[in-house]
Amino acid sequence: KFSLKYQIPEEYINKSAINTQNTYEVNGFDWKQNWLNNIEVVILSICTVFLAVLILIFKDIIVKKHFLHSFLRTSFLIWILIWLGWIAGGQVSIIHLAAFIQALYDGRGFASFLAEPAIVIIGLAALVSMPIWGRALFCGWLCPFGALQELLNKFAIFIGIKQKRLDSKLDLNLKLGKYIVLLLVGIGFIYSFDMGLKASAIEPFKTAITFRFNAPMFALIWVLILLIMGIFIERAYCRFLCPLGAAAAILGKVRMFNFLHRRKECGAPCKACNPICPTQAIFSDGKINMNECFQCLDCQVMYFDFKK
Repeated sequence: KFSLKYQIPEEYINKSAINTQNTYEVNGFDWKQNWLNNIEVVILSICTVFLAVLILIFKDIIVKKHFLHSFLRTSFLIWILIWLGWIAGGQVSIIHLAAFIQALYDGRGFASFLAEPAIVIIGLAALVSMPIWGRALFCGWLCPFGALQELLNKFAIFIGIKQKRLDSKLDLNLKLGKYIVLLLVGIGFIYSFDMGLKASAIEPFKTAITFRFNAPMFALIWVLILLIMGIFIERAYCRFLCPLGAAAAILGKVRMFNFLHRRKECGAPCKACNPICPTQAIFSDGKINMNECFQCLDCQVMYFDFKK
């Protein structure tokens, strides 16, 4: 131990964290005041979730007009990437899920978990929506890194880059990868939270979204590899490696409803929507694998397109 004569400069002290009105939390953070200080983020986050829910509720009206669906989808993803991700820092990650579970387990840490309003609102919306849409609301509509991948892929298609469609068996096998990653990261968190944090470095969220690419070289290289993969295979990271996506898929099994329309001819003889599903979530027999469906609604656009 050693002593150091040092006093924190006044401008670096968070006044809202000082106990003046008995609002000081056990762990030293007044999350309620922090939410009040970021009321714009709170309101816009709630509005963002509400808009995503409205799109899914009124999807039958939207998908009947191809241009309307395309415009809304692209515009919303741009909003999610730029505002929710890069400005508000609302990228939920496996770390937040682990912190939440740990807080439930030991009863501490809720104040620090509640420190980021956008993440709390998006995360709670994802959990509450599980019985209705499964993983689709978060993975398909509210994930900034997912939005970044999809927007880059749309641009790649626009400039003529040919997409790689995997063999169905290979695709299914690769999709098991994210569950293996989730298992390994989960074991890391169980052993020690610090080890779990190191294992969660496989997530590109911090580099691409939270730090806006201002990160160490190795982290940048990893993100670039994932984004380049996503140019040729839409949402490659989400489909094959994302531990948070795997956790969402497992939690999404409580889904009690299916709002996606199908016809009796789907899969036999018609296979029109199988090749247009960007995540290959539609089997050759016409059934939809809801664990892999992000409800981009492309198949619903085709459902109402009587020319096709």
